[in-house]
Amino acid sequence: MQKKKMTVSGKVVELRMQRDLFGQFLCISLQKSLDIDKVLIYPLTPVPLSMCHMDGSICKTNKAALLKVLEQQIEPHTPEHTNVKVFDGFFMLHLMREIPATYGNISTKILSMFCSNNAEVVVIAFDRYIFPSIKDNEHSLRGMQVTQFHIEGPDQIRSSDFSNDLKNANFKEALVNFIIQHWTLDHAAPFIGNKTIYINYDQCYKYKVNNGHVERTHDVLLSCPAHEEADTKIVFHVCQIDYDAHVTIRCSDTDVAIIMLSNMSALSNADVKVSMEAGVGNNQRFINISKLYETLGPKLSAALPAFHALTGCDYNPSFFKKGKSRPYKILQNSERFIDSFIKLSNAPDDELQNTFDIIEEYVCRMYGFKKINKVNEARVATFLKTYKVLQNDDIFRLPKNNIDGSALPPCKIELHQHLLRTTYIANIWAHAHLQVPTALHPTDFGWEEDEGKFNFKWFEGDQLPATLGDITIDDGDDQKSTEDPDEDLSRVDIAVSDNDSDNEYDGDESEESEI
Repeated sequence: MQKKKMTVSGKVVELRMQRDLFGQFLCISLQKSLDIDKVLIYPLTPVPLSMCHMDGSICKTNKAALLKVLEQQIEPHTPEHTNVKVFDGFFMLHLMREIPATYGNISTKILSMFCSNNAEVVVIAFDRYIFPSIKDNEHSLRGMQVTQFHIEGPDQIRSSDFSNDLKNANFKEALVNFIIQHWTLDHAAPFIGNKTIYINYDQCYKYKVNNGHVERTHDVLLSCPAHEEADTKIVFHVCQIDYDAHVTIRCSDTDVAIIMLSNMSALSNADVKVSMEAGVGNNQRFINISKLYETLGPKLSAALPAFHALTGCDYNPSFFKKGKSRPYKILQNSERFIDSFIKLSNAPDDELQNTFDIIEEYVCRMYGFKKINKVNEARVATFLKTYKVLQNDDIFRLPKNNIDGSALPPCKIELHQHLLRTTYIANIWAHAHLQVPTALHPTDFGWEEDEGKFNFKWFEGDQLPATLGDITIDDGDDQKSTEDPDEDLSRVDIAVSDNDSDNEYDGDESEESEI
């Protein structure tokens, strides 16, 4: 095993390459009977190729494909009126054009953007940057910087590259803190007018105008400092509305729709109507979240957080070329799978391993197997489907399908860590209506902390067999079949995939807006 340095997207990544791994297995098979069943229970590579690229970066999928599938179940909708408008703050900053030269004017312009609607209440939620974070991998992928920055006052001139500044966590923190203070000045009064403005950041700040002066107070009940993401803060705030309201959420993130749907049952007032203004440019449209929840039903809506986390999100890799659309159809048609995904969101409990076993069956269905329920068996079946000699002649034939490690399902111990991460993420999303959405800790659920960052824990145990005896068959042993006798391998499409997985990022969502 040797290390190789590669430059990928401007980053130097140190790889551990098993160049001769399968060559070694071939040599072993010339001297001993190699048991492929035993070989494939091991990860074999430092990162699971079913979820990662060779440079160690995680597989991404087109998240917007899921929202598109859900939207198709309801008619297009434009709300007649909105009296509560909720914004993803950093998303709106990324949409701002003709950016003013000074931070004071930037603050004033963004306030004007937030207030240019007929809503009586305006809520702005901003991400917080907490370290270590389960988004550390995503931050690195998107080039997030952490350099010191301080805004001295409203007349300070911004840098020439405002978009690049928004990749700096400390800059974003300084900018939000400046806005929080700047809006208390009386120049903001004409913009705020009769509205009530909330900024939800480290706590919830409330702004109102009284006799021409801006008054800022802290709303303890609407503060949720345990929330890191604007996505969950948005949903938390909507769930606290205890009066009849028509709410419109302005964002461009599939995650918000999924989290909101799963928390609709937790609305303080069941008569609150929720819409989402999603997309940008020609793709900008309204989605009737309340109607979609009614159409999907409480159970399928409650299963969505774990499904979305399992099939790929910002904090968890996707399965290589499996996408969102086909896996969603599999989920939609199975009450058993729906119930298991709901249980993941409410874990941990004494039945967590049983739930994992059912989700393992679901993953096998994603890979096209109807009767195989164990991923290790599915790995062997996939391997045999490609390489097994089916003809009874002496002609050497190359496999019709090209295959590499990414086409194999993850092995059992890799899937276990993926399911732990899924459980943690789903737990946060499903309980976004709470001030403290989870008591779980990432290091117990698929991450490990190293040098102040959370890194993926890909598996526990050996990457490779320790001895030849672990993967060979003794001469006296009977050769056992490595394929499920009930599984017709000729009918299994190992290349089954969704076209929606071809795009690395959400086609409807700004890559930078989620940094």
